Amino acid sequence: MSHTGVARDLVATLYTDERYRFQFPESSIQLSEGKNPIAVQIDTPEAVVRYAGICIDDVVVKESPAWLQNALKAIGLKPINNIVDATNFVMHELGQPLHAFDRSALAGNKIVVKTCAEGTPFVTLDGNERKLGANDLMICDAQKPLCIAGVFGGLDSGVKESTTQLFIESATFHPVWVRKTSRMLAIKTDSSFRFERGTDPEMPVVALERVAEIILEVAGGSINGGLTDIYPQPVEWSAVDLPWATMDRLIGEAVPRETVLTILEKLGIRVEAENSKGLKLSIPPFKVDVKNAADVTEEVLRIYGYNTIAIPTQVRASSSTPEKPDVWKLKNHLSDHLCSIGFTEILNNSLTAGSTSAFIAQGEAVQILNPLSSELNILRQSLIFGVCETIAWNKNRQQADLAVYEWGKTYFKTETGYQENQQLMLAVSGKANAESWHEKQKDASYFQLKGSVESLFRLLGIDPLAVEITEVEDPAYAQAFAFRIKKYELARLGAVHPSLCKTYGIDDTVWVADCNWDQLLSVYKRYTLKYQEVPKFPSVRRDLSMLLDSATGFDRIVSIARGTERKLLRDVSLFDVYQGEKLPSGKKSYAVAFTFLDEEQTLTDKQIDKTMERLIKAFQDQLGAELRG
Repeated sequence: MSHTGVARDLVATLYTDERYRFQFPESSIQLSEGKNPIAVQIDTPEAVVRYAGICIDDVVVKESPAWLQNALKAIGLKPINNIVDATNFVMHELGQPLHAFDRSALAGNKIVVKTCAEGTPFVTLDGNERKLGANDLMICDAQKPLCIAGVFGGLDSGVKESTTQLFIESATFHPVWVRKTSRMLAIKTDSSFRFERGTDPEMPVVALERVAEIILEVAGGSINGGLTDIYPQPVEWSAVDLPWATMDRLIGEAVPRETVLTILEKLGIRVEAENSKGLKLSIPPFKVDVKNAADVTEEVLRIYGYNTIAIPTQVRASSSTPEKPDVWKLKNHLSDHLCSIGFTEILNNSLTAGSTSAFIAQGEAVQILNPLSSELNILRQSLIFGVCETIAWNKNRQQADLAVYEWGKTYFKTETGYQENQQLMLAVSGKANAESWHEKQKDASYFQLKGSVESLFRLLGIDPLAVEITEVEDPAYAQAFAFRIKKYELARLGAVHPSLCKTYGIDDTVWVADCNWDQLLSVYKRYTLKYQEVPKFPSVRRDLSMLLDSATGFDRIVSIARGTERKLLRDVSLFDVYQGEKLPSGKKSYAVAFTFLDEEQTLTDKQIDKTMERLIKAFQDQLGAELRG
């Protein structure tokens, strides 16, 4: 990220020619520590690796000479004035960002590196006012913030035409601090680009000497006082072991050892020891991205040349047995189906507010150690919260009629560790059909969603008539029903509790179906697709109207019917329900249709009548049913 960095790589690339050597630009200025007119105070030492600065007086701010302007134009920069141009020139030459302050604007002749209060307003050089975060590192004077450290300068402290006194800053800031601030404020500059990736802590003073020389040449003036250089914990060269076997394995062939040693030397990496097994290396601080043997191998290989590595004549690969069933293919198939019946896929954040735990009956929430806010401090225990948030967002933008679905995981903390569950959630709200002249609009309902869930069951080879539906208590629902096959709860369907809807500002009823994908998949794995011939014989339908207790659900009728007649019964459907003044209190009327089929012969009235008698007796014995005419 600098001309010297490119020069260092060029020398390494031309390692076979001894005429080429790397050296820094020589400077006639030699700085030494001494009393400085500006006192520097570091209140956040964890964010500042090194901070250096000098003062230059009696400068004349004007247009840069042609050579300096042309140098900047050649790399796509717009010349501003001789002071700013000098700092930009050195930054691109040495890779060290610099900042020039108008010393007359520094209150108390003091520089303080610290953070400011959350929401502090600050006007940057581009004239925009920004609100600072509590962790944004700032360069301040005794009274006010002057500059966003490593990112952008302030409007009031920048160099102006009237400036005659300068304080030049050259520092090494911790990359994480600069990266977070740059991202939070949405500011990207040449300076932040370098600091975010890490700069050389040995460069600040070298850069000051170089920029001082150029400023004295193009703007006149003289250095006032000595150098301030705060470097409490000098960064040491890091030690890395490089086994030859590791390098050969990563590259795919053995690079000549002498070539490796020469390249490392040209790159500035010091060889401390060498033996038949490998090297012990010292990595200079400017190689901020070289941390281990793989990184060193990459450094060697990019200089040696990727294209010099022979392409192998054989390709070895291990064959993998495809998963059965192919879960991703199955998910896509179900998603296609849901989209075809009017649903839209959504994707929500896995993080949610801790307050949502009040709507979860069982399981402990997984807390986030460093949450961004109280609204994102736990991992979700249900997809229902993200779905409600999406519905609220759409309703606030006049999109009230919704049918959505989401695939996702839910998370729970257990006594033995953590648990992840795969879920599929369907939700409907508003109107179930579009407005039309020939059809009245209907509200989204339980039965609309139930039909969609059962269509998924059929695609998974699950007979909806084999699913037992029971009412369950759930704090997230006003009323909820569990869909089960034996011990497996495949889905939970119901209306979202009004208090939860109110939390998200939703006035309409929201119906959701929370499908347990892990359980659905376990049932599906036992499903075998079998071909069945089209029946040669006709099916027969018989209707039955019964008076039942109000608490009796249709699922009980289905269960009893299937238990009573297993061979001939093909379908049970409910086509009318009545409950009113003409019926006894606590009673309701069900009109049920039964479909029978024998695949080997035509059914006779005698067979059907005999089967219906057995069904009626079962309903009377188990449900206390009374036949209606």
